[in-house]
Amino acid sequence: MDSPLTPAAVDAALVRLVAAGTVTEGQADAVRTELGVTGRRRVAGTAPTVEGTDGAAPVDRSGATRPADRRPLTSVLAEVGGYVGATFVGAAAVAVAGPQWDSLALGGQVALLLAPALLMLAAAAGVAASAPGRWTARETSPAHGSRRRLVSALVLVAAGLGAGAAALVAGDDAGPAAAALTGLLVTGAAYAACRTALLHLGVAFSAMSAVYAIVEKSDGPIGAAGVGVAILGVLWAVAALAGVLAERVLGLVIGAGLAFLGGENLVIDDASAAGYAVMAAVALAGLGGYLALREVALLAAGAVALAVVVPQAAIDYSDGALGAAGALLVCGLSIVAASVVALRVRTAVPTS
Repeated sequence: MDSPLTPAAVDAALVRLVAAGTVTEGQADAVRTELGVTGRRRVAGTAPTVEGTDGAAPVDRSGATRPADRRPLTSVLAEVGGYVGATFVGAAAVAVAGPQWDSLALGGQVALLLAPALLMLAAAAGVAASAPGRWTARETSPAHGSRRRLVSALVLVAAGLGAGAAALVAGDDAGPAAAALTGLLVTGAAYAACRTALLHLGVAFSAMSAVYAIVEKSDGPIGAAGVGVAILGVLWAVAALAGVLAERVLGLVIGAGLAFLGGENLVIDDASAAGYAVMAAVALAGLGGYLALREVALLAAGAVALAVVVPQAAIDYSDGALGAAGALLVCGLSIVAASVVALRVRTAVPTS
């Protein structure tokens, strides 16, 4: 016959589970509170749990969740120290290169950029390796938050330095394309292992730069770059919807921004009809996306696109006949109309 489940037995079982790493101290305390078990014992050799850092929300005797305490000062200082150190490394490379850059041979210039880039990547790998538990690409544990932010910052600094080194090796003709592709390679690989908004932005910027650099290398017109960037924007939005990109809303907004920029490039290249059609499609996609997904960021993107494309097209096709006052009037009316449309769409969607 099984022994009765006494408070002492429950407490002892929780102590064993904490020692084995199955549950955290905070989770064990939550179980004790729920069952009314008192006389908590701590596992020998373990440090007191800091609320808000073990992934479990603290609860009081009534079962209500209490606000999590702030992270320990040492954790905050370590994260800030990483940012400051990365900034100093980048500034040091610029400071050393400034007065002596032209006097350095190509090998010295490349080493001056590549060495700190590799150090930054090594530091990022070290920070990731120091994270408690198993590191995953889409980790959401609060304990990993500061490390993931620091890894992202270190990788972006390394990507910038590495891109500069690649541009030097490739030479003036192929330098921009080599820099953009190197940045895309570094940030893309890092994003695959660490999904953060900062690295997401880094990959998007590198991909856009690569499109412009490749078109420039092939002596293509700005309109060709516009088509490429618009297609990139569509693919970016599809990847966000498909879950390939972890930050769905950010991916959709970036996709809209890239497509809109591509439309602007087409307008600049005298392909006004196609450019304005792309920009109008972005506005409609933003408004329609809000109706489908109820994400306010998409509504804002659609409204901004609408407020920009209407007066730009009116002024362009009027060949300046509107004058300064007329242009201001059209701009003002477009902004008001975009606001009204946004509010109407917002009101039409019931809040859940």
